[in-house]
Order: sequence, then structure tokens, then C-alpha cells
Amino acid sequence: MLLGQRLKIFILIYLSISLFFSVQRVFALDPTIDSLLNKLNAKSDSARVDLMVTLSYKYLLKDTAKSDYYRQQALELSKSLNYTKGMGWCYYLEGVRCTQQNKFLAAINNETQAISIGQTVKDYDLIARSYNAMGLANLRLQDHYNALKSFNSALKALVKAKDKSFEGAFIGNIGISYIKNKKIKEGLVYMKKASLMHKKSGNKTWLADNYLEMGLAYDQLGDYKRSLFYGLSALNIAKEVNVPLLEVRAMILLGSLHVRLKNSVTGEQYINEAYNKSIKHNFQPEILQIYKVYSNLFEVKDNYKLAFLYQKKYAELYDTIYNAGRSNIILEYQEKFQAQQKELENKQLRTDQLGMDIQIKQKNTLLNYSYIILGAFSLFSLSIFWANRRVKEKNRLLTLKGIEIQRQKE
Repeated sequence: MLLGQRLKIFILIYLSISLFFSVQRVFALDPTIDSLLNKLNAKSDSARVDLMVTLSYKYLLKDTAKSDYYRQQALELSKSLNYTKGMGWCYYLEGVRCTQQNKFLAAINNETQAISIGQTVKDYDLIARSYNAMGLANLRLQDHYNALKSFNSALKALVKAKDKSFEGAFIGNIGISYIKNKKIKEGLVYMKKASLMHKKSGNKTWLADNYLEMGLAYDQLGDYKRSLFYGLSALNIAKEVNVPLLEVRAMILLGSLHVRLKNSVTGEQYINEAYNKSIKHNFQPEILQIYKVYSNLFEVKDNYKLAFLYQKKYAELYDTIYNAGRSNIILEYQEKFQAQQKELENKQLRTDQLGMDIQIKQKNTLLNYSYIILGAFSLFSLSIFWANRRVKEKNRLLTLKGIEIQRQKE
């Protein structure tokens, strides 16, 4: 009985971990930020916008405050210069940030604007990246159909793009889309292909992220040996390239696996390290999952008091994070539907106004025709009147003339 309950709990651990792991692909952070900052001071106009966009992108995973700052500065300068392409890239970055903040509908709206601008200026790199970001937002909304559609559109745009390095990331995202839709084996085919491409390109950050997703997929299939292999591979690479978020997620996976495999000591070591890093970097969704693993760890160790304590912490933090997230989604839908309702009402008003304009035009046309007919009838009547008057006058003169002739005869 107890074993059955624990098995259910372990299954819930996996589902929770896989649900809250971000599906957004991790972008490599390279050591070029300092050189970009030096160039920024020497550039002006559109070139300055391009540099600020690049800086905002490179700070996405490292320092979101700086990323937001450079994006906002780039957008303001783009608008003042009427630099359409720069505005498009800013909308793309804003969409990525919205997805990070669980504002998925706002993310999709921003990416839609970016795609529209990309199509106007024929910037296929912007189109490809924006479709990919839109797919990630749809994936977080569990809209697997539109997510897959967006990822395929990203690959299609990439054919004409200058930067082909994102192909592996897009293919990996297609794999994740299949996995989240419970088509795990199909998804792993794409993930393996993406991993080979990341190895070839030397992008270790994306490779680590890909291995982590594969570890989660194999865990779901019950293949713990491969799950451990890919989880450990992801952790080692993440440490090498110094991406703390990936390190923490890999350690959560490994800790959870070891707890389930009765390796409590090893599992606790991974979870302790993951917890310390999460506190340092304020990774709240990851702290949430750590509480879940801690609860199950102490249950396995028959320490039910601590198991309950961490379950309580889990519930409290869950409410803090995801009730706010649900509220954001509700507000976004409310804004969306209000905007749609307003547009519908405006459309109806325009239709009604058009109908009234047509009716007024028809009435004016009919009135004009009436005036024309009345005028014609009046002219006709007047012409008959004058003709009749001339006839009468002629008859009167003839009558007078006849009387005069008769008088002369007498």
C-alpha cells in the first residue's frame, strides 16, 4: 500500500518537474559583452540600435534588468529614427521577456508585430527567430498545434536567413513540442538530431539544454539509466559554460532520479546544491520543485515531519508563483477579449454607419430624380399651357377677322 502511494508521488514529481521546466531554448552567453559595450560608445544612429539589441539579447539569461534596459533604449532610439528593423528586433526581445514572465499572450502579440515588420523589411533572421519565440509561448500555453506550426514556420524562414546557427535550436523545439504532446519517441528523434547539430556547431549551452530535455523524456519513458546519463551530461556541460539555471535544473532531475532509485544520500547531495544555487539566483520555479523532491526524500527516509513541512512550503510557494501567473493569463485574456469585443462593436458601428450612408444616398438619389421628373413635368405642363394659349389667341384673332369680313359684306 505504502509502495503504491510512493510510486504515485514519484510520478507526480516527474510531471511537476517536466511541467515547470522552461521550454525556452537557452542562448549561449559569450565573452563579447565587454567589447560590445566599448563599441556602443563609439556608434550612433541605427548602428547603435543594432548594438543595443545584441546586448539586450546577450543579457537575457545573465541579467534581465540590463537586458530590459538596452531593449527599451533601442526601441526609443529606433522610433526617433523611424528605424523599422530596429523596432522589429525590440518587439522580438520583448516577446521573449514576456514568455520568461509567464505573459504568454503578450509574448505572442509582440512576436506577431516583429514578424510583420520582418516581412515588410524582408529580414528573414527576425522572422525565423520571432516564429520560434512564438512557438515557445504557445508551448507554454499547451497549444501544441500552433507551437508546432510556429516552429515549422521558423525553419521555413531560416532557409532565407543569413544566420543558420539556430537550425538545431528550432529542430530541438519541434522535438520538445512532440514530447509535451505525449509523443515522446517522435520527439526524441528530433532531439537527437538537434544534439548532433549542437555538437557540430560547438554550441555547448544549447547542447546542455538539449541533453536535459532528453533526460526528462527518458525519465518519462521509465528508462532511468539513459535519463541519468543525459542529466549528468547536461550538468557537466552547464558547469563548463557557467549557466546556473541549467545546472540547477539538471541537479533537480538527478536528485529526483536518485531518490526514486533509493540512492537517498546522492539524491540529497544534488538537491542541496540545487537549492543553494536557486536561493542565490532567486530561481523560484526551481525552488518550488526542490521542495517537492525534499518532501519525497524525507518520506522515503521515514521523516514524515520534514516531509510534511516541505510539502507545506511547496503549496505556499506554488500559490505565490502560479496564482499570480494564472491571474496574469486571466488579465491577458480579458484584455484580448475586451479588445476583440470593442473591435466587433466598432465594426458593427461602421457597418451601421455604412448602411445609413447608403440609405441617405439612396434617398438623395431618389429625391434628385423626383426633382428632375417634377422639373420635366413642369416644363412639359408650361409648354402645353403656352401652346394652348397661342392656339386660343389664334382662334380669337380668326374669329375677330371672320366677324370683320362678315360686317364688310353687309
